[in-house]
Amino acid sequence: MTFHKTDGEAGCFKIFSEGVEKDERDGGNRSDHQFLWIGNEIELLKEIKDIRDELNTLRMLFLDQEKVLKDLRAIGISLSNEKDGLFNKPLSFVRSNIIDIEKMDSHAQSTYKAVCFPVPSSKRL
Repeated sequence: MTFHKTDGEAGCFKIFSEGVEKDERDGGNRSDHQFLWIGNEIELLKEIKDIRDELNTLRMLFLDQEKVLKDLRAIGISLSNEKDGLFNKPLSFVRSNIIDIEKMDSHAQSTYKAVCFPVPSSKRL
């Protein structure tokens, strides 16, 4: 699983950090502060927001499917003497997808926070 959009934040931060370090080495008198341009970060924030919206939509779909499968399992058990084994695989699949989506959203949220709240200059590596 790759996160191309969120990986872009790391690249932007690296360019910014290197620019700040160079500016500090040069005494802070650089006339070219191109590294301070935040247009890329703004675009990343928009794309990460879109990703999170799509993940939330998928999460809602799978949560709805999980509820339906649980209801069907309850109906099936009440109508027969069989155990709920018929619905174990579909429920497992749905739960697995919900967990995957939550992990992806957590990663996107971490990246979003990193773009919004960069490391202060006193804590830079």
